[in-house]
Amino acid sequence: MARSMNGVLDVYEWNNALHELRKLMRGQDDMENEVFPVLEFSYFHLNDVRLQKCFLSCVLYPEDYRILKDELINLWIAEGLLDEIDSKQEQFCKGHTILSTDLKIHAY
Repeated sequence: MARSMNGVLDVYEWNNALHELRKLMRGQDDMENEVFPVLEFSYFHLNDVRLQKCFLSCVLYPEDYRILKDELINLWIAEGLLDEIDSKQEQFCKGHTILSTDLKIHAY
Protein backbone atom coordinates (compact mmCIF):
# COMPACT_ATOMS: atom_id res chain seq x y z
CA MET A 1 0.00 0.00 0.00
CA ALA A 2 2.81 2.39 0.79
CA ARG A 3 4.13 2.04 -2.74
CA SER A 4 0.88 3.38 -4.15
CA MET A 5 1.49 6.53 -2.11
CA ASN A 6 5.11 6.83 -3.23
CA GLY A 7 5.94 10.46 -3.89
CA VAL A 8 2.90 11.83 -2.07
CA LEU A 9 4.13 14.50 0.31
CA ASP A 10 0.89 16.19 1.28
CA VAL A 11 -0.12 15.26 4.84
CA TYR A 12 -3.80 15.70 3.95
CA GLU A 13 -3.54 13.10 1.19
CA TRP A 14 -1.89 10.68 3.62
CA ASN A 15 -4.59 11.30 6.22
CA ASN A 16 -7.27 10.75 3.60
CA ALA A 17 -5.57 7.55 2.44
CA LEU A 18 -5.42 6.30 6.03
CA HIS A 19 -9.10 7.12 6.50
CA GLU A 20 -10.03 5.27 3.29
CA LEU A 21 -7.97 2.24 4.24
CA ARG A 22 -9.48 2.08 7.73
CA LYS A 23 -12.95 2.35 6.23
CA LEU A 24 -12.20 -0.54 3.86
CA MET A 25 -10.84 -2.68 6.70
CA ARG A 26 -13.85 -2.34 9.05
CA GLY A 27 -15.56 -5.63 9.76
CA GLN A 28 -13.11 -7.77 7.81
CA ASP A 29 -12.34 -11.09 9.49
CA ASP A 30 -10.66 -13.55 7.18
CA MET A 31 -7.42 -13.24 5.23
CA GLU A 32 -9.09 -12.79 1.85
CA ASN A 33 -11.15 -9.91 3.13
CA GLU A 34 -8.11 -8.32 4.74
CA VAL A 35 -5.98 -8.49 1.61
CA PHE A 36 -8.62 -7.40 -0.91
CA PRO A 37 -9.15 -3.92 0.56
CA VAL A 38 -5.41 -3.24 0.49
CA LEU A 39 -5.21 -4.36 -3.14
CA GLU A 40 -8.27 -2.29 -3.97
CA PHE A 41 -6.73 0.73 -2.29
CA SER A 42 -3.49 0.29 -4.25
CA TYR A 43 -5.41 -0.20 -7.49
CA PHE A 44 -7.43 3.00 -7.17
CA HIS A 45 -4.40 5.05 -6.19
CA LEU A 46 -2.55 4.17 -9.39
CA ASN A 47 -4.56 6.95 -11.12
CA ASP A 48 -3.82 5.62 -14.61
CA VAL A 49 -6.07 3.17 -16.46
CA ARG A 50 -3.17 1.42 -18.20
CA LEU A 51 -1.33 0.92 -14.91
CA GLN A 52 -4.53 -0.38 -13.32
CA LYS A 53 -4.91 -2.91 -16.14
CA CYS A 54 -1.28 -3.98 -15.80
CA PHE A 55 -1.79 -4.34 -12.05
CA LEU A 56 -4.94 -6.43 -12.59
CA SER A 57 -3.13 -8.76 -14.98
CA CYS A 58 -1.15 -10.04 -12.02
CA VAL A 59 -4.28 -11.71 -10.60
CA LEU A 60 -4.16 -14.17 -13.49
CA TYR A 61 -1.34 -15.94 -11.71
CA PRO A 62 -1.86 -18.34 -8.82
CA GLU A 63 -0.69 -17.48 -5.34
CA ASP A 64 3.07 -17.96 -4.84
CA TYR A 65 3.64 -18.30 -8.60
CA ARG A 66 6.97 -16.86 -9.70
CA ILE A 67 5.90 -14.35 -12.31
CA LEU A 68 8.47 -13.95 -15.05
CA LYS A 69 8.96 -10.34 -16.17
CA ASP A 70 9.10 -11.18 -19.86
CA GLU A 71 6.00 -13.37 -19.57
CA LEU A 72 4.07 -10.56 -17.93
CA ILE A 73 5.29 -7.95 -20.41
CA ASN A 74 4.38 -10.26 -23.31
CA LEU A 75 0.89 -10.52 -21.82
CA TRP A 76 0.64 -6.73 -21.67
CA ILE A 77 1.78 -6.47 -25.29
CA ALA A 78 -0.74 -9.12 -26.38
CA GLU A 79 -3.50 -7.29 -24.51
CA GLY A 80 -2.58 -4.04 -26.28
CA LEU A 81 -1.54 -2.23 -23.11
CA LEU A 82 1.68 -1.00 -24.73
CA ASP A 83 0.31 -0.31 -28.23
CA GLU A 84 1.26 3.36 -28.23
CA ILE A 85 4.90 2.26 -28.50
CA ASP A 86 6.11 1.27 -31.96
CA SER A 87 8.90 -1.24 -31.56
CA LYS A 88 8.88 -4.48 -29.58
CA GLN A 89 12.15 -3.51 -27.88
CA GLU A 90 10.69 -0.18 -26.73
CA GLN A 91 7.58 -2.00 -25.49
CA PHE A 92 9.78 -4.27 -23.38
CA CYS A 93 11.67 -1.27 -22.01
CA LYS A 94 8.38 0.40 -21.09
CA GLY A 95 7.12 -2.85 -19.56
CA HIS A 96 10.18 -3.13 -17.35
CA THR A 97 9.75 0.51 -16.32
CA ILE A 98 6.12 -0.11 -15.41
CA LEU A 99 7.10 -3.11 -13.30
CA SER A 100 9.96 -1.50 -11.42
CA THR A 101 8.96 2.16 -11.24
CA ASP A 102 5.20 2.47 -11.55
CA LEU A 103 3.88 -0.75 -10.02
CA LYS A 104 6.98 -1.69 -8.04
CA ILE A 105 6.17 -5.36 -8.57
CA HIS A 106 8.92 -7.85 -7.92
CA ALA A 107 8.98 -10.32 -10.79
CA TYR A 108 11.71 -12.69 -11.93
